[in-house]
Amino acid sequence: MVRKLVLVFILAWISVACAQATNNSLPTAVSTISLPTPTAQPTVNIPPTITPQILPTPTNPPLPTATAVLPKRLAVPPEFSTIALENWETIVDANPAALFEQAGVDAAIQLNGDGMLVWQSPLVLAVEWTEQWEMITWEEAQALIDSEDARVSLMPWREMPPTHKALWINGRSPADPDYPLQTRLTLLNQSDIPTNSIFAEIQKSLPNDPIIHLAAVGDLMLARR
Repeated sequence: MVRKLVLVFILAWISVACAQATNNSLPTAVSTISLPTPTAQPTVNIPPTITPQILPTPTNPPLPTATAVLPKRLAVPPEFSTIALENWETIVDANPAALFEQAGVDAAIQLNGDGMLVWQSPLVLAVEWTEQWEMITWEEAQALIDSEDARVSLMPWREMPPTHKALWINGRSPADPDYPLQTRLTLLNQSDIPTNSIFAEIQKSLPNDPIIHLAAVGDLMLARR
């Protein structure tokens, strides 16, 4: 019995000694885990929320109201009432120059007055072909115009009948540019349209007097009775 106890004690002591020897020979393994240092994350700047701006609907500006443009006014004497200009109103008056001076018209055509010469036509002192009368002076012509001589008729050359002839004045025939007895039309203009433009338009409305020269020849036959 004593032996068993001694043997158990020895075995227990050996076990304890072996356990201590094992603990002394094997180092204790300590596992060290190095955790990574957290790096600073970059700051993200979130832009502010942009609220869409609602623009007003564009509106077209109102169109300008068209104002009526009044036509220009042209005063003419009754003898030339047929004169008409494009986009002009023709006013027939016995005294166009007076209307012009009163600013009643933009332009005026007058007989034998001041202004730009736009047209002229000869006036003739006409006598019958049988009259032994061919030439007169300017003074004689003025005296005949003022007289009531039944042999002489004052008329436009273009209206002279073929039964009559025109008296020459100061040696000038009615076909001569320097013939002194003329009906002249002159233009007065106070509009914004150039006078030359109006002149060109008037020329289209005025009568054109063609000049026809007729020459005749013959033989003088002498005969005995």
